[in-house]
Amino acid sequence: MPPMPTYQRPRGTRDLLPDEAAAMDALQAVVQARALRYGYPRISTPIIENREVFVKGVGEGSDIVGYEMYEVGQRGEGGLTLRPEGTAAVVRALLENGLHKSPQPIRFFYWEPMFRGQRPQLMRFRQFWQWGLECFGAPEAAADVEIIDFANGLFAEVGFTAFELEINTIGDEPCQAKLKTALGEYFAKHREALSPQSQRRLDTNVLRTLDSKEPQDRESTSPRCRTGSRASASRTRSSIRSCADSTTTRGRCPSSC
Repeated sequence: MPPMPTYQRPRGTRDLLPDEAAAMDALQAVVQARALRYGYPRISTPIIENREVFVKGVGEGSDIVGYEMYEVGQRGEGGLTLRPEGTAAVVRALLENGLHKSPQPIRFFYWEPMFRGQRPQLMRFRQFWQWGLECFGAPEAAADVEIIDFANGLFAEVGFTAFELEINTIGDEPCQAKLKTALGEYFAKHREALSPQSQRRLDTNVLRTLDSKEPQDRESTSPRCRTGSRASASRTRSSIRSCADSTTTRGRCPSSC
């Protein structure tokens, strides 16, 4: 009798055996129950989406679009990808189904498997589960405070204790335009010092250079805080201050905020 062939799960994936699957179900129940209490009903989108959904939503220069998406196709049909993140897919569903015409704000919760084609590393899988909250049509800082409060309370509910909340922003659209201009002018003088990937990002989305983990990029981007400070508008500073103050008032935010 020939030996039985051995099969292994694809690299970067994992099996959820009964105990782990039960723990995952319990965690999802806690997150979903909390989401419903906060007024975030669940939305579920297809695992596959048109590639352009993420090119438009996440950006051509992002890591996700650049080299992390799983491209799929069948019988000559291309342009499809396994869902790498939740927000762009939720926005597509919002617009396609006309939900943007509903009274605002409109809120959603999702808990879905996601897929990334990146090289697997410790605690970085090709298939993973992600939950998220989306709130549309609420530009005021109170919406940000609501989600921060949700996450902070959830961490406490599941027993996390050693964590901090750090509030950050890249500003509203006018501020982002100023920030991109300021960063573009700065990095144009230091282009050769950047990694090849960050050099490409200068031509697609300069903000992505700040996400680089390459040591040479980290050194080159060290002045970014001062640059961003000069480019920030007063209303953005007011908004983030309001967010921090409101979160602290709720008794949720440590002094590091």
